Amino acid sequence: TSTRDKMNINEKEFNCYMQNVVEKNQTPLLCFYVNQATEKVHLMSDSESFKQIRESNAILEIENILNRTVERRKKLNFSNLIFDEDEQSCQGGLHKCHLPPPKFQLSWEKSNLCYLKERKPMPVDARFAKLPPEILRNIFRFLKPEPDLKNMLLVSKYWKSVTEDPLIWAGFEIPVKCRENEQNLQRFFEGNLFSKVQHLVLHGYHFKLNDGHFEKFLSLDIAEITINNIDLTSVPDELFAKLVNSCKECEIRLHWSQPFLKANKWIAIFDVMRKETKLKTFALSWASSTGFIHLSHIPTDILAQAFSRLESLSLNRVQFGENQLKTICETLTRSSNLKYLELKDLDPESDLVSMNLLDAVLTNLRGFSYEPSVLNNPAERLMELVDKSCKLKSLKLDNFNLIEVPPKLLARAFNKLECLDLVSGVAMCEEQTKEVFRVMSSGTCLKKLDFIDFIDHIEKVDPLILAKALNNLEILRVDLRPPITLPQILAIFKQLNVKTRIKAILRDPPEENYDRPNYDQDDEILYL
Repeated sequence: TSTRDKMNINEKEFNCYMQNVVEKNQTPLLCFYVNQATEKVHLMSDSESFKQIRESNAILEIENILNRTVERRKKLNFSNLIFDEDEQSCQGGLHKCHLPPPKFQLSWEKSNLCYLKERKPMPVDARFAKLPPEILRNIFRFLKPEPDLKNMLLVSKYWKSVTEDPLIWAGFEIPVKCRENEQNLQRFFEGNLFSKVQHLVLHGYHFKLNDGHFEKFLSLDIAEITINNIDLTSVPDELFAKLVNSCKECEIRLHWSQPFLKANKWIAIFDVMRKETKLKTFALSWASSTGFIHLSHIPTDILAQAFSRLESLSLNRVQFGENQLKTICETLTRSSNLKYLELKDLDPESDLVSMNLLDAVLTNLRGFSYEPSVLNNPAERLMELVDKSCKLKSLKLDNFNLIEVPPKLLARAFNKLECLDLVSGVAMCEEQTKEVFRVMSSGTCLKKLDFIDFIDHIEKVDPLILAKALNNLEILRVDLRPPITLPQILAIFKQLNVKTRIKAILRDPPEENYDRPNYDQDDEILYL
């Protein structure tokens, strides 16, 4: 039909002049039409039949017959509707004539069509030549740095320019074999993949790092550095501090068995940080349930000015000196870039002071994560601060007792946020839970609520109220498992079909050897 339309002939005329000229097992493979007005002969075939004809010499016999029988054979011209219509696109590498040449070719095809053997070879990557770089970047991000991305750099200049994007190499670390053997590390320094390292891990080296290694590390444009249990006594303090402050994110994990960072290195880190740093995120944690990271030996003004230059600060089991935290909070209140703060299991004395000082700090924060120490649990005070804060959008609580907080205050504070994460160990009474979801069902600022399965007394909430509340969110992370009940699950999905703001429902993949909770038969069917 499409061929008939191109020749501008009606169906009746088309059928009258069409004759089968090639058949196989009584199945027409090739037909011809004679247009008496234009004196043109049109050979027509579907794509599958066309392939079969090209593997026989029937098409050559037809050309010979035409050349012998047509009176004006010297003026005989051939053309191909399939290729003529997009003749100009031939240079792009995706033209139909770039198909492999057929077994039998018409005489005029050899000069008019650019089959591969008759013209310059098509580039290997011709089919990808017109893909936009953002598509290639998305594809390349699924590849491993070595050997896949390494090979992508060698394919073409275009692919090399796309592969050079640092986002594709996000998380690329120095290989383990280079951390086990110094000679392997030296060879890696000399290779072209060294410059692609985005995440520097100072951990697990079987040899001592020195200033020569750190000079090499400083030549990198790294996004993240993780320091964990490594002997850096051979590295100058200034060089170490410069490396830490040369990236955007830094995480330092200390362990009681190897307190490798001495006072002079801590002071060097924060001194450089307060003057000139690229750091946006700084995390400091003590990987033990006993003991703390002591920062009391660091001058208070240096520490306060250093923290004020950050956007995200995470402190886990840290102990400050007398009046040190007070000065820090006052500095953060007056002038600070800080948007996210995490305080986890601080030294009890520091923690008691911090809650009295955080009032002004919280008014400027966008996100706050808090796990109180065993001896301190200022729940009501914290909820009052959250309720008063006009900028706080994200709150994460871990091992937190909220039972003493008035239900209306708790509901009001929670529903002013955009993201709420109640990790395991957050204690709430039944009245509090019901009030939180009652307010949420009427209208909420919350967009994301993580792990509602862990909320105390969640099964006591009315299914309709819970359904309306959760469908007012945009992102819901839930496993839909006990203690959530079957009527609650049905109500959630019924409301999802009526009116919802939900854009995504997320659940974590089950862990290995995870024993799924005992469901009755109906629950199990719905869960699966």
